[in-house]
Amino acid sequence: KKKKKKKKDKPPSAQSNSQLLITTGRTITSRPLPAHCAFFNAAYLPTLAEAGFQGVEGLTVDKFVGTPIQSTTKIEDLDSQFLSFLRLHLLPPHKGGNKRLKTWRSPSPLACIISSSAKRSCEVLKILKGLNVRVGKLFSKNMKKADQVSMLTENAYPICCGTPSRVLALLEHGALSFEKTELVVMDCKEDGKGFNVITLKDTRGEVCRLVK
Repeated sequence: KKKKKKKKDKPPSAQSNSQLLITTGRTITSRPLPAHCAFFNAAYLPTLAEAGFQGVEGLTVDKFVGTPIQSTTKIEDLDSQFLSFLRLHLLPPHKGGNKRLKTWRSPSPLACIISSSAKRSCEVLKILKGLNVRVGKLFSKNMKKADQVSMLTENAYPICCGTPSRVLALLEHGALSFEKTELVVMDCKEDGKGFNVITLKDTRGEVCRLVK
């Protein structure tokens, strides 16, 4: 049998915009905020233009928060850094710390985490157990949209996590609001093929519409 030749990575100059976006997405969590902004806009603006939205402006770097996630192959280290990021931006002492999450009563979540799949959202739920608060589950696994509409109408959740399609559907329905939401986290954990929620074609369009 002939051995298959291993494909070589093309230099940036030889890659298409789509390929460059995917390549950049694989290291984006370890980069500084200006790179996050440029990366998101590189997906956001062309995607909305293709969908027929005209005159849309890109996001500015002041809309982004966080510190670079250190590259590591250990899942527990990545989960720990993710949890530390949430604590830093949701639980600062001057805003009441953990008490703020425990007493949250607004119909808008304080934070919403957008992941590429229901499977990844379930992984995020396990990470969030470290905060010991109620989390709204906004993805399709074992939950119908009608059940989530009732859930959001009857309860207040300081944090929600879900997939772009279900979050967008609940926003358009009116059951979910971002009016008082302070943090929307684009969970850029890669799937088995090296794609994340922004570079994956199936979720990119919904993410961009959601942000718009």
